[in-house]
Amino acid sequence: MKAVVAFIVSALPVLFLLLALAFRATFYWSIQVPEGEPKGGGEILEFLLLAVLLISCGIATFFALIVAAVPCVRDLRLAARTGAIAVASPAIYFLLHPLVPRLM
Repeated sequence: MKAVVAFIVSALPVLFLLLALAFRATFYWSIQVPEGEPKGGGEILEFLLLAVLLISCGIATFFALIVAAVPCVRDLRLAARTGAIAVASPAIYFLLHPLVPRLM
């Protein structure tokens, strides 16, 4: 049961990372900015995807700390893997975000 929850908690940041980068590469460029406005709908959706990514990374980090700290469920390899995914996902997003090309 612990491994299934860890897989789901670890997969969510990766899923949202891929979703945010795919949005940036495809639909972001097709959303027009209204005349006279500094930001458009694409920036708002991109911000919401980033917020969901960071929230899922926070949940994964919290899960990793619980698995590492509570003696009855302690599994340090599982906690390290989940924590590494939670830390690496935002870093990968911020590194790849400006490099994602237009695909549409």
